[in-house]
Amino acid sequence: ENTKAQLFDFIKKERVLQEGFKEQRNEAYREGKATLPNLKRAEREARELLQKQRTEAAQLLEQHKHQIKAKASKDFDFLRNESAKRVEGQKRELMAEQEKLQQKTLEYESRLKEEIDMEVIKQSTEGSIQAERANHQQRLSLLSQFKQERRATYLE
Repeated sequence: ENTKAQLFDFIKKERVLQEGFKEQRNEAYREGKATLPNLKRAEREARELLQKQRTEAAQLLEQHKHQIKAKASKDFDFLRNESAKRVEGQKRELMAEQEKLQQKTLEYESRLKEEIDMEVIKQSTEGSIQAERANHQQRLSLLSQFKQERRATYLE
């Protein structure tokens, strides 16, 4: 910002010097003091001063451009870093969410496996009980039939 102000000051000074030189030349002509060697020397001095100021102004302009580029680069780096931080944060959030989902999935699978195992045990137990009852009924029936045949045999 300071360089910019200095650049504008040099431009103003250059204009003032050019106008001042013209005014001095015109005044010298009016007063009759203008001689060719004096005018040439004054013009040469004015040109040298003007060239020096233009060089300084060009240097300031170059310095200002460099400062603008440096600031733009700094701002770009800042924005890139902020963007990278934001993306990294989003990645961490997504990974945490994914881990939670995986944990819930594992818990759900575990509950389902336990329920299935319990159902298999229940069905197996009920099947064994029913088979045992059927076998018991069949044994009772066979025993009853055997006793009847025996009675029939004794009675005869």
